[in-house]
Amino acid sequence: MPQIYLDIPYSDREQYLADLFEAKDARRANRVKRLKKAGFPVHKTLEDFDWKAVTLPETTKYN
Repeated sequence: MPQIYLDIPYSDREQYLADLFEAKDARRANRVKRLKKAGFPVHKTLEDFDWKAVTLPETTKYN
């Protein structure tokens, strides 16, 4: 929720939290709408990625 909390007017806690979650839901819905409009065939995540195919140069050090 980058910076949306600054744009929501505050009058009391309940109102602020309700408006904050409503704004968050609207942003999520907008994101889903944009992804559908982009026409990607499927939704992919890093959990679905085949990491076995990744190779690193021999000079790369990792722990």
